[in-house]
Amino acid sequence: MRFQSLYGSGILTAEDKRRLAPALSAGLTCSEHSLTGGGRRHYFIDLPRVLTHPDSASLIVNMLTDYIRQLQQTTQIDRLAFVDISSRGPSGLVPCQVAISLATKVPGVTIRPEKRLFNSQVVGDLRPNDRVLFLCDVLTTGQTLAHAYAIVARHQAEPVHALFVYEGDSGRANLEAVGIRTSSFMRKDDFLANAGGLRESDEKALREPEPWNCTDLLPALVAQI
Repeated sequence: MRFQSLYGSGILTAEDKRRLAPALSAGLTCSEHSLTGGGRRHYFIDLPRVLTHPDSASLIVNMLTDYIRQLQQTTQIDRLAFVDISSRGPSGLVPCQVAISLATKVPGVTIRPEKRLFNSQVVGDLRPNDRVLFLCDVLTTGQTLAHAYAIVARHQAEPVHALFVYEGDSGRANLEAVGIRTSSFMRKDDFLANAGGLRESDEKALREPEPWNCTDLLPALVAQI
């Protein structure tokens, strides 16, 4: 697989977007957010749900592995960080951690921002001066990544970059406002252009902006320092 760029939002080729979007559509989920969404329906991609499909999981793992291998040609990566925020079981890309670490030969660590005790926030061997690449599932507000970045920095390791599989509205701007640069395989407009088979009502709702995703991430960073 050849990426158009290793950074930014348009890193997948058109053909790879056509392969990834239908896989992600299996995780399209709707929920009601009466407070943050003003009573509107909120559509998002539930990636753990996508990963229950073997073909989709294999596609995503292979794309992530290829990205890391190409990035390693120019950038030193000592650890892969996977963020886990669920109390019900592994969330985000944590289920892919072993497969990706074995394929790339880069050790993985799990970052758990919701844990209050410093020693319980990192599972795995994270050493001072390690250069860390975050692999993340879905970018909404960016708050979870901001918390995880601060945790890695507190362990005296160096966050290098973060890659998301899917990117919604506003999150990238929120992160860039506090100096965190990210990449993503697929933005919402790419998903809409390539998913196919979406119900008209779902597509219309997805095209609406998500103003509740605009947030100041500085408090999230300060809270972990």
